[in-house]
Order: sequence, then C-alpha cells, then structure tokens
Amino acid sequence: MRKTIITFVLLLLFVTPVLSANTFDKHNPAPKKDIFFFGTSVGTSGKFSFGYDISYVHKKSIFTFGAVINEEPGSGFSTNSDSEADIHLLYGRCGRTKLTVFSISGGLGLVKSEEKIWISRESNFYTTKRHFGPTVSFPFQAQIVIRPVPMFGIGGKIYGNLNSKNSFIGIQFMFIVGKLWD
Repeated sequence: MRKTIITFVLLLLFVTPVLSANTFDKHNPAPKKDIFFFGTSVGTSGKFSFGYDISYVHKKSIFTFGAVINEEPGSGFSTNSDSEADIHLLYGRCGRTKLTVFSISGGLGLVKSEEKIWISRESNFYTTKRHFGPTVSFPFQAQIVIRPVPMFGIGGKIYGNLNSKNSFIGIQFMFIVGKLWD
C-alpha cells in the first residue's frame, strides 16, 4: 500500500509541470482576478470520510487549508473501529477551462489516529482506546470541479496522506461555493 501511495505522489509531482505549462494560452488566459472558494466533501478511504477545504487561487497557484476525517464506525459491541483526523496546508498548481477548474496539490499536515478495541469478559464489554499522534504528515490531492452556475461547483478529488503511523488514500465527491471564475 505504501509503495502505491509513494508512486502516486511521485506521479503527481511529475504531472504538475505538464498541466501548468499547457493550461493557459492566448485563447484561455490565466485568471485576471484571484479566486476564493469553500468546499465540503464526502467519500471513502475504505472508511466513511468527510472533508472541507478553503482555497485561494492566485494566477496558476492554489493554496488550500483543510481537513479530512476518516471514520470506521463500529457496528455493535463486538466490532473494533478506528479513525483518522488530518489537518493540512497545501500548495499546488491549477488550471481551468470554460466550465472546469482542476488542481494538483501537496503540502504539510498533522494527522491523529485513534483505534477503539472492544473486549468481552464474562458477559461484560470493555473498551480501550489507543491514540497515535499528532504526527507530521505529507498530504496530497488532485481535484476537478465543474461549474454549472457562477458561484457553485460540483466535483471530485483523490486525496491521500503519507505519515509514519497510518497512511491512507481515498476519493471524495465535492460541493464548492465561492467565486470560481473572474
């Protein structure tokens, strides 16, 4: 799993210059004004995931502050569960067409993991928790947003987080509100 995540991150690092070099030309210039938007997302990383992002776009650069929570809810007293909470600051490159905005970003973050274990002893249930973190992490994401109306967008993203305790990768469906075009 770790090799897959590392390969994906390296691929993103090599693809970013290609995307940014071919994104804007004389027929599709870089935005004249800065763009700011808020997004919320739901999806899966093998667990239920929820996230939010606040992004600021300046020319071809995108700065994102956000968080992702991955939760594996237990289904009863005999099921173990675990969760991760990630808070991150990302920098990346973005592009746009007439109806879409796309970006690839990476950065630094903190991730905290928790594992809940249920133990049964003589018809009594006990729970114990193990906490990991906060741990320095290296989050990344690739996203695409389609703009049906000027202030609203829908899209998807692939995200991940490399860290020493519990790395993960997932996919989410996004809702975006903000100034998506100048």
